[in-house]
Amino acid sequence: MTEWEEHKFESRVRAILKDVAEKSVEHHLGVPFLTAYQLAIEFNRLHPEVAEKLGLQVGGKGIGERVSLAQRLAKMLSQGIKHGKIIGVEGAFLSHAHVTSLVFGGHIESSTEDLAMFRLSGS
Repeated sequence: MTEWEEHKFESRVRAILKDVAEKSVEHHLGVPFLTAYQLAIEFNRLHPEVAEKLGLQVGGKGIGERVSLAQRLAKMLSQGIKHGKIIGVEGAFLSHAHVTSLVFGGHIESSTEDLAMFRLSGS
């Protein structure tokens, strides 16, 4: 069993994305995307024992670690979508062009060049 399966990452991420979709106001562009940071913050809020067991911080500039929960979620979702193992979730990325700072949760500053984001597709 993989780490992804053991900790039920896919079902837990889907639940987070579904909650956002259900709470969002109907918009002609569809439901909002969540960045990997937003997903990691909410995932950690709901399931702090997982990140603790894996030794992962949520992420962001200056955490002193090469791998974070946000990076792990983005990579696993991106690869799953790319290889057809995750369906019903779409990914995109936000360019950092002309962005000087993005802060999540009041203290987590984005540390990536382009920011991965995800939503349920067909919503």
